[in-house]
This record gives sequence, C-alpha cells and structure tokens, in this order.
Amino acid sequence: MMPPTPDNCPSDDSFTSDDDIMMDNDELCKSLLFPDVSFPSADEVFSYDHQQTGFDFRGFCRERELDFYGTVKLINYIRSCTGDGCTPQAIIETLQQSVPDNGRALWDDQKYMSPVVENDALLFCFDEASDSDSELVSLESLKAENAQLRSQIAEMRTTFRRALDLEDDDKVKTVVQRQIADRDRSYFDGYSCVDIHEEMLRDRPRTVAYMSFCEKNKDLFKDKVTKASDIPKLESENRAEQVVLDVGCGSGILSLFAARCGAKRVIGIDNADIIVKARAAVKRNGYDHVITLIQGKVEDVELDCKVDMIISEWMGYFLLFESMLSTVVVARDRFLVDKTMVYPDRATLSICGVETSSFQDRSLSFWKDLYGFDMTDIADTSRSLESLRGTGRPTIEMLSPGCVITDECLLREIRMSSVVDSDLDFTTDFEFRALRDDTLDALVVAFSVYFEAHCDVPVQLGTSCSDPYTHWRQTVFMLNEPVGVSAGDVLSGSFRATRLASTRRDYEITFDLQINGRSRLPTMYFSLS
Repeated sequence: MMPPTPDNCPSDDSFTSDDDIMMDNDELCKSLLFPDVSFPSADEVFSYDHQQTGFDFRGFCRERELDFYGTVKLINYIRSCTGDGCTPQAIIETLQQSVPDNGRALWDDQKYMSPVVENDALLFCFDEASDSDSELVSLESLKAENAQLRSQIAEMRTTFRRALDLEDDDKVKTVVQRQIADRDRSYFDGYSCVDIHEEMLRDRPRTVAYMSFCEKNKDLFKDKVTKASDIPKLESENRAEQVVLDVGCGSGILSLFAARCGAKRVIGIDNADIIVKARAAVKRNGYDHVITLIQGKVEDVELDCKVDMIISEWMGYFLLFESMLSTVVVARDRFLVDKTMVYPDRATLSICGVETSSFQDRSLSFWKDLYGFDMTDIADTSRSLESLRGTGRPTIEMLSPGCVITDECLLREIRMSSVVDSDLDFTTDFEFRALRDDTLDALVVAFSVYFEAHCDVPVQLGTSCSDPYTHWRQTVFMLNEPVGVSAGDVLSGSFRATRLASTRRDYEITFDLQINGRSRLPTMYFSLS
C-alpha cells in the first residue's frame, strides 16, 4: 500500500525509469516482432522494432487511440502471431490493413488480456516513458495535492492540541472524533489520485508477487476457469464457498487476478473514489458478473455472505505506517470463514545498520549510461542524508547492498491469522553484529511478506537493500551522530513503535542503542507522520 502523505507520495526522486530499476536477465523485455531479442526497457524494444521494420508501436497505439487495456491486448495479440510463426512483415501488414469488425479490432478480444508470454516484462513497463511532458504535469499536480494534504494534517494537529485544553470532556471527544474522521477523509482522498495507483502497478516486484501467488496456486480459487466468457452468470446466493474478498481493492487488479484464476465470486471494498474507475475496468475486461466493487469502509459495509479468502495489499512504508493492517483484521473477524486464508499470511519487520557516505540517489543510474554517454555531471551528486541527523525525521530511500555493514535482526513477525489491533503497538529488543570496520550512520528497517499457508508454490515479496527495487524502498533512521564500529562488535538495544491516538496510521518510533553492552547512545526519537 502506498501512503498518500506529502513526504511519501511520488517525488522527483521516486519516479524511476527503466534504466533505474535493474532487472534480472529473465526479466528483460522481449522484442515484439523478434522474440529472440531482449532489451532492458520498453523504449529500447520499440526503438529496435522500429529500426528493423519501420513499425512505430507507440504511434500505432496513438493512431488507434488505444488505452492501457487496449495496448495490453495488442501486445498479446502480436505475441500470439509471432508464436504461430508469422513473420514481422506479415504481422505489420495485418495490423495496418485491419479494419475493426463491428467496432472490434482483431486484438480486441478478452483472451488477449491473458499474457501469451509468461511473466512478460513488457506488459509492466510499456507505457513508462510514453510521454515525459504528461509525467511532468502529473508530478506538478501531485506536488500541489501533497502540499494541500500537508496543510490539512498540520491544521488537524493544531486543532487537536487546542482540544486538549477544553474543560468539557464531551467536547474533547467530539473534536478528536471529528479530526480522526477528517484524517480518514484525507487518507482516502489521497488514494483517489490515479497517479498513486499507477506507481503501485508499475512496481513490478509488488504486482508480480500477487499475480504469481494467484496463478501458481489456482487450487485455492475454486471453480477454476480460464477466461471471463467461461463463467456462468451468478444468481443471488448466500454461501461461503468460492468467495474472495479484496480489502482496499484500489484499481481492482487483485480482484481481476482472483477472477482470472478461477474465483467464482470476488468482492472488493475501497472507500476511495478510484473505485468508480475500477468498476469500469472490471466491466471492460468482462468480469463484472464475477467481481462486485463496494465503496465504503470495511468497518461499515455489510456483505450478504461470508468469504472464503481475503487478499489485500495492505502494507505501508515501514510495513505499518499508513497501512491497512487494522482494516484487514476487521475484515477477517467480520467476514472470513477460515482465519488462515488471509494473503499474504505472514509479514516480518527487520533491522540492520548501514553507512550512508556512499549513498547516491537512484537517479544517478539513469545518468550513468544515457544513450551511450556518461551524463552524471548533469545530475545532482551533492545529495546526502546528513541533513536529517537530529531532526527526528526518518526518510524513505533505496540503499544499495554495499551500504549494509551489519547482519540483520528480526524485529517483529505478524501472522495474519492471529494478529489483533493491539499488536500494532509494540516494544522489542534487537541485537546484530558489525560485519566490517566502518561507520554506523543509520538504522534501516525493511519488511517482507509471505504467501505460504495452503500454498503449493509459496511466494515472497521483500523490500530490503538486497531485494529488487519497490516503491516502499527502506525506512532510514539517521543516528544523531555517526558511530565507529569494528567487525564483530555487538550492537543491541530496544525498539518501540507506538501509534498516535489522534491518527492511528501514524507512528512514534523510539530507539535505544548500545555497543558491546557498554557504549550507550542517547535515546533517539522519530516521528512517522
């Protein structure tokens, strides 16, 4: 889940290009017309195909006014043609000469929403660099929206503090309740912004993890089908079998995964206005008789049945900040038949120590090899994390594995079958060892989630420094002062995470740290809000 708060919405540094995100060899984008040739990015695929054949894929999509889903279908249609042995020239001639039949083009078929090539990387990045101008406009719009959200939150806090001075307890309660409601509105309004959902969908490790869980564990989704046209129309029924609940459904992508993998009925709940567009996407893809999307809060919604499974992308930065975990717990307790059927079913929060002197903004990788030239002189290479020392403000960054100077320690494990709301405030001890002589600049917290219970093929999604880039990145807590450590030194302490009474999605974090049981650092306080 991506929190829509000002400091954490997409910024200049968090928008990444294909060059920023390093892919494994098996995640390269295959050429559309020459499937034996692969490239790191969609732009290079389309450029190569254009150079070899004269076919301008992006121009063709603009000419035919294809939206996101139409482009997905076109890619899969071309993939199916190359798979059938058609030559590039034959495919191009067919596309250019094709006239929509009764308003439908050759590729405008529901079957082309299913990938022809397994884990086709091109489907996840074909539109990432299609229009830099529109991206800049969207970015400016986001900044304006984020500034407004920051102002609203600051105003709320001021009002809340005034409320504490009121003599009438009933008035205090009324003010607090009103401010919590206002904070909720800001939260859900943030998720009405399409840009947030777009960045989450472009987060390949995140989206592929959920897709892989569904597609590799289809036995969990009863009444298996292969396409929407195979699903019979549903009559009203009140039963627990074959029903999947998508909590915080957003764009509806998880609901679509579940339906495509055989769920007989899928219910999605989200309080943000994005659900209106999600309903249209569900209908466009032919699953509107399987998927029902309900706008409202899980705490208030009434369902006509119990559910067999819950799937949700509830995680926030730091796993818990601005997360939907408490909402998923409510949904589990209200609607789920078997509490072990919440996915992901397990989450872990881990901590390690890092040095930040070698930290470089991820955008430098973009400038390092720009069309064959090293353009790093153009980039801002002065950016560092030093300015955050002593401010009590953590930051969200993607650090390289080379920054890590200690081993990793588990802070918290959450099992979705048994977690309760009070578990989200906790204190725990930690201990890890320095791996080399270096300077300890910061403590870094990252999380992993697991799809394991009842799964034939378990799936894991990680956000550590050694994992592939995700929009969550890592949460970096800069020490007030850097500390020298030697290989083998034992760093231990306590970690406390407490939610604010007025804004239950925000956290106050406290660290106590000592080295080899003797050198104790002053207690450090941070605010995730």
